[in-house]
Amino acid sequence: MMSSETLSINNSVLIERERKNEYVTPESLSNAIIYAAKLKGITISEEASETVASEVMAFFGFYYECIDNYLENEDRQNMYLLEDLDLIRLQSDEVYLPDGQSWRITKFILNKNKVLEYSRQFYDSAKDPKNVYDSLSNDEWKRI
Repeated sequence: MMSSETLSINNSVLIERERKNEYVTPESLSNAIIYAAKLKGITISEEASETVASEVMAFFGFYYECIDNYLENEDRQNMYLLEDLDLIRLQSDEVYLPDGQSWRITKFILNKNKVLEYSRQFYDSAKDPKNVYDSLSNDEWKRI
């Protein structure tokens, strides 16, 4: 018989194996943005999160890193928003040029595991019967 410690280690290994085969899509990133914002007490519309997710995923493509030099100011602001939501992290590397000067390269790295986790939790919270009223607009609450 396995101990509970061994079982929990095996479960985490299985979960990690499953996540390696998962990919971040604009839809999963959009859901993660809504969920992460809700955790921080911020309300963001589905339309706004879809726009940000699409724009951000256009820079990442099939990779999980994006170099800062490619970004315009508006795109960079979206990246900083996702960094505040813990969905992206910054990494800076310093490279020395042949003439001895240093060149700083800043990369945005998508936190794949956090995005997928928040996306799943977004779906789980949407299924919760207590949240059915959250989806109703103010107009639907008015009596006739």
